[in-house]
Amino acid sequence: MLVDAIMNTEVVTVTRDHTVLRAARLMREQNVGSIVVCDDLRRPIGLLTDRDIAVKLVAEGRDAESPIDELMSTPVYAVPETMLIFDLLREMSRRKVHRVPVIDEHKRLIGIVSVDDALLLLTTELVNVADVMGHRTRVLA
Repeated sequence: MLVDAIMNTEVVTVTRDHTVLRAARLMREQNVGSIVVCDDLRRPIGLLTDRDIAVKLVAEGRDAESPIDELMSTPVYAVPETMLIFDLLREMSRRKVHRVPVIDEHKRLIGIVSVDDALLLLTTELVNVADVMGHRTRVLA
């Protein structure tokens, strides 16, 4: 199964001229834990998470009006929509990231995959396997 099967296409984005405060308010309004920072061609250049705000802004006593590019994580690890989900999960684990932007062949943002998206898929697949195994057990009995 490919990444595009589980990616969320409703990605909240900003450009690098936003302040952290403006981005945090947008995250609250949209009820998301991250924002992808894109260039003018919608290519991901950074990722700002709620954890970045807590650890890099609040804990360090920085100004909320700081430019977003002072706090965003960069470079961005982004994957093509054609990547296999299990390859993505392996890379997310290796890189210790919880969210990954998905890009098209022109490197433009088209979606995002979170650990929660992957967990939902895996639990659904496990339930399906259990159902099949339970059905086979009943048939064989």
